[in-house]
Amino acid sequence: MPAKMIRLISNLFRRDRLEDTLDEELRGYVDEMTERKVREGLTRSEARRQALLEAGGIEQVKEEVRGAWLGSGIESTLRDVRFAGRALLRSPGFTVVVILTLAMGIGTNLTIFSVMRAVLWRPLPYPSAERLVTVQVDARNVANAGAAPGEVFDLKSRSKSLEGVSTISAVDANLDYGGEMEHVAAASVSDDFLPLLGGHPVVGRALEARIDEREQVRNVLISDELWRRRFGADANVVGRAVRINNLEMQIVGVLPAGFRLYLPPSTNAQEVIDIWFPTSIGKTREYRGYPIVARLKEGLTQAQANAELQTIGAQFVRDHTETYSDGKLRITARVLQEEMTREARPALLLLACAVGFVLLIACVNAANLMLARGAGRQREFAIRRALGAGNGRLIRQQLTESLVLALVSAAAGLVLARAGLDAISHLGNIHLPLQSRVAMDGAVAGFALVLSLVTSLLFGLMPAWRLSSGRLGDPLKAGRADTATSVMRRLQRGLVIVEVALSIVPLTCGGLMLRSFVKLVEAPLGFDPAHVLTAKVPISFRMYPQVEQRIALHRDILERVRALPGVEDVSATAPLPLAADQIARRVGRTDRPGVPAILATQQVAMEGYLKLVATPLLAGRDFTADDISAKRPVTIVDNRLARQLWPEGAIGRRLRIERGTTKQELEVIGVTAAVRSTRVIFATSSAGGSPTGSPSAPTVR
Repeated sequence: MPAKMIRLISNLFRRDRLEDTLDEELRGYVDEMTERKVREGLTRSEARRQALLEAGGIEQVKEEVRGAWLGSGIESTLRDVRFAGRALLRSPGFTVVVILTLAMGIGTNLTIFSVMRAVLWRPLPYPSAERLVTVQVDARNVANAGAAPGEVFDLKSRSKSLEGVSTISAVDANLDYGGEMEHVAAASVSDDFLPLLGGHPVVGRALEARIDEREQVRNVLISDELWRRRFGADANVVGRAVRINNLEMQIVGVLPAGFRLYLPPSTNAQEVIDIWFPTSIGKTREYRGYPIVARLKEGLTQAQANAELQTIGAQFVRDHTETYSDGKLRITARVLQEEMTREARPALLLLACAVGFVLLIACVNAANLMLARGAGRQREFAIRRALGAGNGRLIRQQLTESLVLALVSAAAGLVLARAGLDAISHLGNIHLPLQSRVAMDGAVAGFALVLSLVTSLLFGLMPAWRLSSGRLGDPLKAGRADTATSVMRRLQRGLVIVEVALSIVPLTCGGLMLRSFVKLVEAPLGFDPAHVLTAKVPISFRMYPQVEQRIALHRDILERVRALPGVEDVSATAPLPLAADQIARRVGRTDRPGVPAILATQQVAMEGYLKLVATPLLAGRDFTADDISAKRPVTIVDNRLARQLWPEGAIGRRLRIERGTTKQELEVIGVTAAVRSTRVIFATSSAGGSPTGSPSAPTVR
């Protein structure tokens, strides 16, 4: 250990020995000087007085020597902290008020910092995440209509600026294994998708569509969470047979733990995917709706990629005039993280400004309280100044008190921030992208420390300078020594004016947000959720292989629930409105097979559901029990889809639904008001082709 470090430790932890040595040396020096002056003829008392004068005073010399010791600054700071703690404990009311005021300001800022860091600043946990892009395709005057398989196929071969061009489709799946049925999130992906995001299996192998799709038993990948939950982390899971959506499949690999899918909401893909299906990219342009994910080649910019995509889009229009009859096709590359946070960014920045003003208000309020408290400490400062303390020493002591208050407030702010983040965790990714990554970590703690230092300067510097300047009158004189001077009163009034001025900004923002919230609450959902309770009913397809059996089971469940006390009505639907696992489908008119389908969201429902949730039926009729029993291919669309496909009237028309290469035709029997279920556009009776065969979420009122 270096000698300097040893000396520092000795000075800090063996202080008493140093003090004793210093005292002995000084007293020995004074005694020697006294004896010398006595020999010169002075009396002993006079000799000692002159010796002390020449030495400059025992205590003064000690202070000078202590200041030259290694570590004296640390010791002095610790002494200031102890003094500040005692001073604050003598004023508990003042201390508690300042800490609570600052804690609220610091806590809100820490909460927003944690959110903005996770959502806007931290890169996505993928290789070369800054170069990941989504490719938006605008076609037939529909923004972000999704790509057609043929467009994805051609982009892979023609684009020189993009690599790993891949696509994903969200899938609704039910896993049947070991006699237990479980609803799981699933997705079909092209071969390049998982490697693009660093999803390399830790057990088994990756998906290969040319092999896995064409084998008699389809192969799938599973998540680490599903592997541990249903298969006990068995290393021999590869080759295990499972039943998914009533089809025999085989597990070929397990993805790494913690792998998450961070994609824009338009993909309808959930963050945690348990089952991954392989899918090949076809060449058809008959339907669209596929999202595209790719990576910019190293050294190329987004602008260069977009220039190339514009050229490729023009080539598509020129080579396939029958598909692009209107001659309009726009292909644009957008940075993945920016696209995910595009809608949330303005709101987060506005919120950050608002909470910044809240902290400024808290600092001004604390400064005012410091000045008010300082008015009663003028005599203390005057005495310390008379004993030799300079302005710098007094300012340092005052700033130390401010720092102690700020550090304690930061600790309380961390607790409040933790509570705020717990509240945010209930919002979900629908309201806040990348919400699952919001957490307290070392960076947040570091920001809290920096914020406490800045805060202590903001609210402590001006009162410390003012109270230590000595320009507050003569508090040592008798009379109203503790009464604030006119200068102090003017300063306090000025701080109040500043505080009110600063309050205008967050109050205005709060008023605007309140108005937006009121409008959001009043916005029509297309259904009334008041007094509606929900429950999920998973069904084993092996136990109920026929649709009739599943319908009978649901009817039995509904009748039992209807008989419960307090139940007014009951029906069933899937998925629930505003749930994350919405079913995306491509739909179009059957009499226009050449027109590309548009993307819609499907909801399966039994009779009575529309009435139960008070969804207005604008035209036609509702589903009946006979529709379901007879398996009539009927559907109800909302007025947005009806106007888009049949401006002349939708009742009696035929709707085409596409699921991959499978197409289904349904008769439109009703039109409802627009329904918000993230993006619900039409509802289908349970006999009209649910991907799982029947509804699985009874709704009780």
